Amino acid sequence: MKNNPFTLTFGKVPQFYIPRPIECQKIISDFNKDPISTQTYLITGVRGSGKTSLLNYVSSVLSESDDWITISLNPERDMLLSLAAKLYEKGNSKHLFLKSSFSLSVYGISFSIDKEPPIVEPESVIEKILTEFKKRKIKVLITIDEVTNSKNIKEFAHTFQSLAGQNMLIYLFMTGLYENIRSIQNNHSLTFLYRAQIIDLKPLNLNDIALSYQNILKVNREDSIILAKLTNGYAFAYQVLGYLLCEKDKPLVDEKLLSEYDEYLTKYVYEKIYEDTPSSERKILFSINKEGINTKELLEKTKFPNNEYSVYRSRLMKKGILQSNNYGFIEFTLPRFYEFLRLMEEFA
Repeated sequence: MKNNPFTLTFGKVPQFYIPRPIECQKIISDFNKDPISTQTYLITGVRGSGKTSLLNYVSSVLSESDDWITISLNPERDMLLSLAAKLYEKGNSKHLFLKSSFSLSVYGISFSIDKEPPIVEPESVIEKILTEFKKRKIKVLITIDEVTNSKNIKEFAHTFQSLAGQNMLIYLFMTGLYENIRSIQNNHSLTFLYRAQIIDLKPLNLNDIALSYQNILKVNREDSIILAKLTNGYAFAYQVLGYLLCEKDKPLVDEKLLSEYDEYLTKYVYEKIYEDTPSSERKILFSINKEGINTKELLEKTKFPNNEYSVYRSRLMKKGILQSNNYGFIEFTLPRFYEFLRLMEEFA
């Protein structure tokens, strides 16, 4: 194929995006409810599970509506200043309320309100703009990708909590790794996040992946199922495998392509996951067989006490690395993660 429809770029909504209709419908429906039912959604999942794509997809859907403004904030910058500037700079919002008498001053943007001194505090700017938006029933969706428990996030969250408490039409949609979201929630001054809606992204439906491969790669049903199973429903793996098959112009996977598939998964995701996994949790991972393992056998291998093992297993499952489909049976969620661990073990 001259134009590869698959992408290796994280966060970009691909040309052939497998939607998550249940999650999308719930988020969009909740944000559009009147009276307001929830103003915050948190999306967690393992790296490459499709968190950013879902965030961007929901944002694009809402932005098509005249009563929504969507703003993406970078958590590495001063988020309140960025929000104030972006609220002002949004081309479809300026004309709604800016008059010759309305002014503010934020890093190069300067104007005044009814001959009063220019406003310099970003919180005041944000509040005044949102007050005008509320009069016109304009809703603002703020998206933040891959949040961490940083100073910028804490400052922003305090302001958001205050604005939501004033019944401003402001909504927050954040994505992050389980451990980062949990760390933010554990901040006692950000109690509103405990009431936020949380969606833990699960693997994509294998039938949806098979149908996609069948349509794009022009393979038969039987071969498309084989390809889908190679991804385990992992969103990034679906893109990588499709990308390689298109680049090599091959309908099926051979040993060479499988080796490249492993290389992409390792380089882009698995090495980072492994690096962020504590040694205690790694011990559990190294003890799991390729086909999975039951709890009794895993306890015998690791020699962990029951309570300690339960904590580690729970973390790995919440991180999206392990899953338990049957009672007491643990297996890898990520495709060919067992093969990756064997490689890491060889060079340990």
